[in-house]
Amino acid sequence: MNYGLDIGNKKDLVGICYSTWFNPIVKYGGEKPKNIAEILAGKDTWGEVGQFHFWSEPALGYYRSDDQKIIRRHMEMLQAAGIDFIILDNTNASPGWDTGASGDYWDQMVRQPVEALLRTLLEMRKEGLQTPYVVSWNKTDPAFGYEVCDKLYREHFSREEYKDLLVYWGDKLFTLTTELTENPPAYTEVRKMWGLVKNLAPCEWSFLSHENKPCQDYDGNNEQICVCTAAQATYMTCTDTALGRQGGKTFYLQWKNAFSARPRIVTVTWWNEWAAQRFVVDGKTAFVDNYTPEFSRDIEPMKGGHGDTYYKWLIEYVRAYKAHENCPQLL
Repeated sequence: MNYGLDIGNKKDLVGICYSTWFNPIVKYGGEKPKNIAEILAGKDTWGEVGQFHFWSEPALGYYRSDDQKIIRRHMEMLQAAGIDFIILDNTNASPGWDTGASGDYWDQMVRQPVEALLRTLLEMRKEGLQTPYVVSWNKTDPAFGYEVCDKLYREHFSREEYKDLLVYWGDKLFTLTTELTENPPAYTEVRKMWGLVKNLAPCEWSFLSHENKPCQDYDGNNEQICVCTAAQATYMTCTDTALGRQGGKTFYLQWKNAFSARPRIVTVTWWNEWAAQRFVVDGKTAFVDNYTPEFSRDIEPMKGGHGDTYYKWLIEYVRAYKAHENCPQLL
């Protein structure tokens, strides 16, 4: 195959999870998003239950997911870091996002950002620039099967102009899903990927783990491992059970496990998650995926705090991994 990135037999590959859901949160001419750091400092109050809150402000400011200048900057940074592919998080998307009360969610959180991303990558390629390739990580469910995969394929991934931007497994488009349900589409090779799973089945990938053990293929070879900067056990706000950044120790130890296991593919969690919905559990505010600089997992540089430290570390870990060197001790 002379287009795209075929990962079926390649080694030393590194991907990273990438969020594209900011359009409904960062609205044109709208109010600044809620910022947990400012709220905890007494400068603001909590938003409504279900409202998205940023754990802090990105170094590039609060941005929309269809901002092509931001996308270009991200792709430049990730390419410079040696990232082979990005993993688009569509794990909350559903076919119902096109109808009813959520009728514009598909457009805002999937169609617009995915099209802007692919357009930007295509423009960069035409300029002679190298960029990461793209994998979509989609919600699957026994109720609607692979409808999200099919919809994305019809709208974006089947288009001739984009086929060189995508990741393949042999001659099939490669797709990650939240579940393995019956009758996967003939056009795609599927791997299930989810987090906090203690015992992974063969060819089952993980994106989040305190122990980050490798996923093995059916022949017992190490196929994939996740590397996280931090991870919750239930909610990130449950800081007694969550695994924090620990000044980079968590990131280092997880990379150390990856260097030891040497799977064909490393997936890093996360580039730019930033926002989490506010819940109330037992009368207290709770956030699942992000809370504070310590209990969050983004590598994209932030304003203040640890700045671009994790991005600099990412560059060094990826470089050493691909060069088959020992895991760098960067702390």
